[in-house]
Amino acid sequence: MHIPLEQETGENSRLYYNGRRLRRFSPLTPRIVSITETFEPERKRVEAFIASVFSTNYKAVIKQHYPTLMSIRDGGDTILGALGFRRADKDRLFLEQYLDAPVEVEMSRVLGAEIRRDGIIEIGNLASRGAGAAIFLIPALMAYLKQQGFRHVAFTATADLYDYFRAIGVGPVIVAAADQKQLPDGGASWGSYYDTSPHVIAGDVRFAADRLRRFLGVRLLRADMAVFSRLHHDIGSG
Repeated sequence: MHIPLEQETGENSRLYYNGRRLRRFSPLTPRIVSITETFEPERKRVEAFIASVFSTNYKAVIKQHYPTLMSIRDGGDTILGALGFRRADKDRLFLEQYLDAPVEVEMSRVLGAEIRRDGIIEIGNLASRGAGAAIFLIPALMAYLKQQGFRHVAFTATADLYDYFRAIGVGPVIVAAADQKQLPDGGASWGSYYDTSPHVIAGDVRFAADRLRRFLGVRLLRADMAVFSRLHHDIGSG
């Protein structure tokens, strides 16, 4: 299975998955993965999808969206799942409200190695209508972040999502509890979200991407390299 990954910059790539293995987790057949930053119509659609899912699931009101959004859509252009992410060296992270020190300090402590802030990406607002959309989103994001040279991710995850990450073998590590009392409104705008026992978790991008490549056959190739790879395969099979 291969799915185009489109970016506003025009630096398009192609994601490859092992379709047989994916069917164990999801019946979905996404047709495109999209990364959106400033393109207004598409960004508004993805923001509305995320807000709708959080409202339905938790009665939460999403007041702020991430600067970069990733979404997956089917052949009818229906959004199946989405998430947001941001660079830690560009801004204070939302999840740092839960921490006693900057994220790189806390991650260095739990991971036992010096972690650079400019290599960290915060992921958030993971939204899905179900049916296993996350099994496409998370591998796509890990492959993309590895290609871009980022080293670590930090994420506020529910207990179920943490267990899911462990199950697919990406090695999440708990950094701290996500205490709603640390938020300006005490978590009131998040509805029942904090009933899910969320924690700040961290992970190694290269480890996760390599694990998912072995587990699900996930690869990300630039469009020109994807064409070369297909041609090479066809010639070798002829």
